Amino acid sequence: AVSAFDKPNVVLPLASSYNPRGIDGYATTITAGKDQRKINSIYQPVKNSMTGKTTLYLVKRPGVTVEASSFGASSNQNTYLISKGPQVNIPWVFYYDTTITDTIYASNGSTATAILASPAPYIPTFVDLVPISGAETLVVQLTGPVPPQKVYFSTAIGTFTQITDGDFTSINHVGKMEFMDGYAFIQDNVGKIWNSDLNSLSNWTASSFITRGVDPDSGIGGLARLGNQIISFGAYTMEVFYNAGNATGSPLSRVNQLSARVGIGHVNQNAGSNFTYYATIKNKIFFIGTTQKGSYTTNISKGFYSYNGSAVEKISSDSIDKILSATAIQTIYSITFQGKQAIAITLSSFPGASSVLLIYFPEWKEWFEWTSSRFASANDGRFYIGTTTTPNKIYSFANTNTWQDNTTDYQWLHQFVLPTDGNQRKRMPYLGLKGDTATSAQNISVEFSDNDYATFSTPRNIDMTSKDKRLTRCGSFKGHRVVRLSHTGNTEVRLEAFLARIE
Repeated sequence: AVSAFDKPNVVLPLASSYNPRGIDGYATTITAGKDQRKINSIYQPVKNSMTGKTTLYLVKRPGVTVEASSFGASSNQNTYLISKGPQVNIPWVFYYDTTITDTIYASNGSTATAILASPAPYIPTFVDLVPISGAETLVVQLTGPVPPQKVYFSTAIGTFTQITDGDFTSINHVGKMEFMDGYAFIQDNVGKIWNSDLNSLSNWTASSFITRGVDPDSGIGGLARLGNQIISFGAYTMEVFYNAGNATGSPLSRVNQLSARVGIGHVNQNAGSNFTYYATIKNKIFFIGTTQKGSYTTNISKGFYSYNGSAVEKISSDSIDKILSATAIQTIYSITFQGKQAIAITLSSFPGASSVLLIYFPEWKEWFEWTSSRFASANDGRFYIGTTTTPNKIYSFANTNTWQDNTTDYQWLHQFVLPTDGNQRKRMPYLGLKGDTATSAQNISVEFSDNDYATFSTPRNIDMTSKDKRLTRCGSFKGHRVVRLSHTGNTEVRLEAFLARIE
């Protein structure tokens, strides 16, 4: 017979919804380490082909490996952008050299080309690879505290050409330049969307614009592109345009019924800071949006949204909104690794010595936290730039079994609250983990907090190479108990459930 001691009465799947209280947003969840947390992890669905049942595992995220380490200087460099290069599948990185040369450079690993000498306070902010008259052309935008932007383009790493047309340089640009049907489009700070001449970056015409205006709103924000639509964001509204083939002025016409009362007014485009404010996965764009509640200056609500070409959907919960509202968001990128796609929102300074990322997977509609001292979220779909501790390196997610960032260990951590049925004192004779048996030495550290995160118990280890993955004599508690599982090492973590006996 199986004794009650050996039979768990609490079985919690570890692939559970991210549910932080987020009372103080970033300060509570990220800085103070409170609430539910899933750090450096993802889900792994495993389907039984016989029964059709799918088991969802919580696993450690894959690590990255260094692809190249000669993109610019080995130090005194801030790398901001990376893009596929024209004609060849070699990445170009854009960095600010802080040595005596004090210059913005582009580098493809073998050649470094100066774009702008003595650029302060301009920095590389947006980059795109687009076809212009049949030639792949890389366009890089530099922003600073005083508009307009400085925009350069190139078809080869050796030379960059600046857009100097007076009709372009007189515009107070905001946001990213977008490209569609042979035109370049850029928005200004009073709500006009300007376009270049057809199949040209160099030539602009003073009458080639359309003014946004379904709702009274400033032009602060910028443009985005989704398929055959140009989306214009204001402070708290968005408008959608399509190429109507107009003979004069702008080729764009407005689709009035697709306008929505959500914008990106939190973006300070001319602050001289890198800010990629939307990302695309398949047929959707994702962005941090703002909505107006009462006075424009004092009641702006921030959240995470998607747009699929016909409707806007709010994705984030109130607690995620509080995390986003309490943080100086720097970048939003789509990331791709091992066949998976997600949105990475940078919560730490960019560029910085380490990255703190809030990760959203549309496939699972779920959130995670990732940290790294090696790679940042800025990427070209395959390669990722390094942090300021590794400024001239580019990385990629490994296709092999590796759980280190270029030989550097990172912590996997899962924190949750046990369910409770009251405040009476309870005993926990044992706890255990249901998951893969490790093939090499691996310990999962277990800690408890019985005083609402004020303190945690001395860590104890579960030996994951053992058949019996459990701890006994786990003490007593009143009210709720927080459980923290963690592991720092170069081995895989793959867990299905937390088991316990609570009496």
